[in-house]
Amino acid sequence: MNGFRDCNFRQGTDMLNVQLSRLTLLREELSEPVLGGLCAFAEALLTGDILGAVSAYHGMTAALLNCGARRVTGNLFRDYILDLILVREQPFSRMAAKGEFDEATCMLMRSDLEVMRSLFDFDGDIAFEWTKERRNEIRNKNQSKPRDSASLIASAAWGGSSAPIRPVQPARESEQVLSFIGNEWASWNYYNGMRIEGEYAADEALEEMYCRMTESGDWGALLQDIWNLGATYGCGVFLETRNFSLLGGDIVPADDIMAAVLPPEGSPALNEGLSAELTANLIRFMRGEPCENVLITGGEGTGKTTLAAAVANELPELRVLYVDDINCIQAAVRCLAEQPLRFMVLFEGMSPGIIQAALSKAVLPDNILLVATQRAAQPTPLMPHLIEVPYMELNDYIELVESILEGRGVRLPQSEIRNACLDQKTETRGHLTPAAAKLTAARIAR
Repeated sequence: MNGFRDCNFRQGTDMLNVQLSRLTLLREELSEPVLGGLCAFAEALLTGDILGAVSAYHGMTAALLNCGARRVTGNLFRDYILDLILVREQPFSRMAAKGEFDEATCMLMRSDLEVMRSLFDFDGDIAFEWTKERRNEIRNKNQSKPRDSASLIASAAWGGSSAPIRPVQPARESEQVLSFIGNEWASWNYYNGMRIEGEYAADEALEEMYCRMTESGDWGALLQDIWNLGATYGCGVFLETRNFSLLGGDIVPADDIMAAVLPPEGSPALNEGLSAELTANLIRFMRGEPCENVLITGGEGTGKTTLAAAVANELPELRVLYVDDINCIQAAVRCLAEQPLRFMVLFEGMSPGIIQAALSKAVLPDNILLVATQRAAQPTPLMPHLIEVPYMELNDYIELVESILEGRGVRLPQSEIRNACLDQKTETRGHLTPAAAKLTAARIAR
C-alpha cells in the first residue's frame, strides 16, 4: 500500500477514513480532539470546505500541543501516537498492567497497531499539500468559462421557461482562506531527530520501545513487547514517576512532595537504627516475604515523614502514595491493586483507627504496605509494627544546623552556631527536631 506522501488528496483522505474506521480498542480516541480533528479535516477536504479543513487542522494542532504527550520524536503527532500506545491508559495497557493476556483483546490491539503505524507516517506538511491541492481544484473550477447568454436563451426556450436570465456565478471561496494557504501553516515538527525530554520512572524500558517503534514498519510484531512493558511497569501515570498523591480522588504525580520532605542533600544521616529497621521491613515487602504495616510515632517535627520518605527513596522499585484525603482511599487501593508495582501508602498525621475505619472491610492487596505517622503511639492490629522517633541529641542538632547553613553558602563561627542551638534547646525544653534546625539556621543566617 502506498504511503500518504504518494497520494493525492482524494486518495489520502479515503485512506485516512478507512484506517480510522478500523480502530477498535482505541476507538474512543475518535471522539477526542486529536483523531477527531483528523476525521474533521478529512471530511472538510472531501466536501470542499477549505476554511473548515484549515480550522480542523489547527484545532488538532492545538490539541497535540496540550495533550500531555512526552516530547520524543521531534514531531507532535508522532509523540501523541507513541504516548497513546506505550504510556496512556487504554484497554490493552490496563489489561497488561493486571497481568492478564486475553487473546481476543490482543488480536484487536494488533489490528489497531497496524492502523496507528500507518498514521505514524502522516504529517502536517502532507495535510498542507492536500489542502493546497484541493484549494487549487476548487479555484480552477470557479475560473472555468460559464455558458454564454445565447446558450442560456436556447436552453430556456426549449424548456418552455419564461424566467429571467441571470448570469451564472462561480462558487464563492473566501479569498482570505486562499491567501492564508501557503503563507501560514502550523508545523508539527519542533526539531529534527529523536531527543527524549524529561525523566520517567520506566525510562529503562520506554527508551528502547521508543526506538524500536520509530524504526519498525511492523508494530503488530511488537505486541508482546508492549504487553511486557505494561505488565512490568504498569500504565498511565505509574510509568512517569515513583511518587504520587491523591487529588480529588485521582492519583497524580507528587515529586514535589518527596522533594519537600527529604532531608537536604549532604545533611547528616538519619537515625541509623530506625532507618535500618524500616528498610528491613520494606525489603521483606518488596520480596513478597512476611512484613507488617508500620506506625511511626514521635513529637512534632521529629522527622517521622522524612524517615519514611528517605528510606523509600533508597528503594528504586518501590512507589509511594502520599495520602492526605482519607475519603478516597478505598478507590485508590483498588487502582493500585491493578498495577504490577509495589506501593508504600503513607498517611501523614493520621491515626491507625481512622485509617482502619476508612478502609472498612477492604482486603489489602499484596502489593500495598501501609505506613502512618502520628505523634501518639496507638498501635492497632492493622499497624502492629511501631517505630518511635526520639528528639535529637544536641551534637546531632548542631551538625544538622551546620549542614543546612553550608548548603545555603553561609559560614559562621562554630561557637555562634553552638550558642544558637543551646538557646533553642532551652526554649524547647530539649525538644530538638529537624524542623527546628531549619528555623535555627534561618535565624542565625540573617
